[in-house]
Amino acid sequence: MSVGRNDPCPCGSGKKYKKCCLRKNNLVQITEYKREQFYQNQHALVEKMTEFMVEHVPFNEYHKLKSQFRKRLNSDMSQEGEEQYFNFWLHFFNRFENGLRGVEWFFKENEHRLQAEEKEMARSWITLQPKLLQAINRMNNTIIFEDIFTKEQFSVSDHEENLPYFYPWISTFALIESFQEYYYFNGVRSFVGPEDIQRAKQKVNELMTLYNQGYEQILIDFYPEILGEVETKNEPRPKEQDINEVSENTLTYQIENDVIVLEYLKHQPDLSIEKWTTNEKSLVWLGNWRAYQDSELKEDLKIADVYGNITITDNFLEFQSVDEEKTNQWKALMNNMKRDLTFVREEVNTLNILGVQLQNTVVSMEKGTPRYYALYAQNALINELDQPIPLFNHLSVRQLVDKGRIEEAETWLKQLECNMYYSVVEQYGEPDTTADYNTVRKNLGLPLSPFVTGGENRKTSYSAIDSENEQAKFTEDDIPYFQTLGFGPDKIDNFYTADIVRFYKERTIGKSETTVRKYSNSLYDLRELMERNAVTSWEQCDFRFWYNLIFKDYFDLVGTPSKTERNNFLSTIKMFLEWLDKTKETAYFDEALKLFERMDEAEKYLKMNV
Repeated sequence: MSVGRNDPCPCGSGKKYKKCCLRKNNLVQITEYKREQFYQNQHALVEKMTEFMVEHVPFNEYHKLKSQFRKRLNSDMSQEGEEQYFNFWLHFFNRFENGLRGVEWFFKENEHRLQAEEKEMARSWITLQPKLLQAINRMNNTIIFEDIFTKEQFSVSDHEENLPYFYPWISTFALIESFQEYYYFNGVRSFVGPEDIQRAKQKVNELMTLYNQGYEQILIDFYPEILGEVETKNEPRPKEQDINEVSENTLTYQIENDVIVLEYLKHQPDLSIEKWTTNEKSLVWLGNWRAYQDSELKEDLKIADVYGNITITDNFLEFQSVDEEKTNQWKALMNNMKRDLTFVREEVNTLNILGVQLQNTVVSMEKGTPRYYALYAQNALINELDQPIPLFNHLSVRQLVDKGRIEEAETWLKQLECNMYYSVVEQYGEPDTTADYNTVRKNLGLPLSPFVTGGENRKTSYSAIDSENEQAKFTEDDIPYFQTLGFGPDKIDNFYTADIVRFYKERTIGKSETTVRKYSNSLYDLRELMERNAVTSWEQCDFRFWYNLIFKDYFDLVGTPSKTERNNFLSTIKMFLEWLDKTKETAYFDEALKLFERMDEAEKYLKMNV
């Protein structure tokens, strides 16, 4: 449906279309057209300069200059990238024997041949100065870049042809020129992180001191050397004191009784099931649960450390951990299973880790929470401000600030923020909410980052919580047991379900039909009796509870049982209570078990008082 010039504007402003969105659309189209013309003029002028160089620079001199450039660059740059930067250097930085830079020489020889727009652009290019720039803010259609030496700021267009991607504190070594109300990059450039541009700044400072020249002249005369610092990741060789030796412990056991071992593992409160199939089973040992609170989230995230990984294949159990204390705890835990599990061997593999502490974590979050929040929770710095950093001779970021080494602390934080944003974009696309680095900055007394969602109001923190391993300890192969014992879907989460099912499996798998029938009938009745009571934990099931269940509730349920049914029920309850205390390492049911020691007297007493 077309809109007439004098019709009301579809945007709902109340104005006529010709005075509202038609005008805006025309302005956008005009802006796009002018920008496209600007790019075309740039390209045409570069082509003419390139042709001029081919005609006026002898073949031997060209290759001599190229060899010099490569040597001065001292970088592992790709051949294609090196070629582009070399031509850019010839055009704007190298001084030929006539004392002129390429762009100056070209303009001197061709001024009279250039069209007016080309002539104006060429004159502008002669005045351009290379700059070490870093993004310091982001606004509508604009990234504010700052010269890291002069602190002069430039509103750079974020048009994709000018800035194909963006990350917080993105930096570059480039020429920029003004067009309309924005700045645009001129020629070849690459975008790097804060640490890279800081390394280039240090190189410039060294050259300024060595040659007693100003910043702008150094950037022109030593363009290849500075570019090499920007482009090359000069990672220092690790020092011995920066290498952490980590022992990875692997314990192997042979499973003698798979039913008991598997049920035991499934119902350990700190073990979470990752995979549970016929051929392979894996669990993870979790601990140190804490909540990650973020002012941008309605619900907290829950995060835990991974202490170890357990895999079970072909009746062999393998435990792996890099934590010696947790490995010893696991050995003690497995001692409880020594009748059903045989220790085979222990292997220790030494890992050399440079400057980091190995710590694996898992994150639990509410449905609908963006997945990148897991990265934020796992990498938040608020609890690590006093952790030593090998890069700074094991000083913490707080110590750097306290010692006045603000620039180093700032660069480190900026790089972390840049890296995090990059990781999120690579995995999930551009996020609606960034990671929080302002809580840390406020804690350290540093200026806030303009790139953090929520600005000065953003706040994140951690708080310790109880174990949040809420995963059901049931798997698909448990369904037949639920059906046999009468557990409906709404009863699976009852506190007694897991114990009754586990006890039943341990007592019946591989047993005779008579034994299976005894336990299934008795535990079916127990399940019904538990459902009729209001207790919410085994701790509430005291002597009086079991007395009433055995001598009153049971008869209310079944009426008049046969002697065999009654005996089966009583023996099953007795064994179940003994099993519970042993399994949970408690003494909850000592008093209740006394009922079975004098069962005949208790039965007579019951009949006398009916």
